[in-house]
Amino acid sequence: FVRDSADKVTYWNKAAYDLYGYTREEALGNVTHELLQTQFPAPLESINEQLHRHGRWTGELVHKTKLGTQIVVISRWALDRNAYGSPWSILETNNDITQQKLTEKALRESEKRFRAIIETTPECVKVVDRDGTLLHMNSPGLKMVGADCAEAVVGKNVYDLIAPEDRNKFQAFNERICRGEKGSLEFDIVGLEGIRRHMETHAAPLRNPDGSVVQLGVTRDISERKLAHDALLQSEQRLRKLSEKLDAEVRARTKELEDRN
Repeated sequence: FVRDSADKVTYWNKAAYDLYGYTREEALGNVTHELLQTQFPAPLESINEQLHRHGRWTGELVHKTKLGTQIVVISRWALDRNAYGSPWSILETNNDITQQKLTEKALRESEKRFRAIIETTPECVKVVDRDGTLLHMNSPGLKMVGADCAEAVVGKNVYDLIAPEDRNKFQAFNERICRGEKGSLEFDIVGLEGIRRHMETHAAPLRNPDGSVVQLGVTRDISERKLAHDALLQSEQRLRKLSEKLDAEVRARTKELEDRN
């Protein structure tokens, strides 16, 4: 639509009617900001100053339709001057972005909930790019790798934290996940403080809005479980050897008695 220097509507097309619900007769002669109950991102005087200085202004506005529904629009103003250089009229073009704003808000809230869940999870939760770059790690994960802040590891290659003997298999695992597979893996890490831990991770592909795929992994420290498992194996081996030794001694003693008889 078009408004004069007093901000009154002088032209109102069908698209404006479709968007706001006001007919041409209802809109003409009205101050647009009063008709649409406009909410500005800055004082109107400041916006008009920019408009008269540059001849154009673009920004987000909140309008109210005839039915009372609030909508968000991208508004573009173009100043038209007369032959003497004085402001004559303003062409205002508005595009409805209400749904886009609602989607963005829902996405922000979803990300906020996602981060809250990540931060309250006792296991290490990490996001790893296809090339091994660590994109995110929660507080428990930072503690596991001996980092006192995210900047110490985020943005760097996570492969550097993997024990040398497990680095190749972890890299292959990460690449499989980023190709769309799911999986789990046990491996050792050597933290920034030089402490070795045995880890177990469960990972799934996570698709970004741009279509790229990264690894979302939940990892826990199973060093104590591994030590207990190894101790159990060693105990079983000792018992087996002792049993074999006792069995051999019994057999030898039995043969000795048989020989005497």
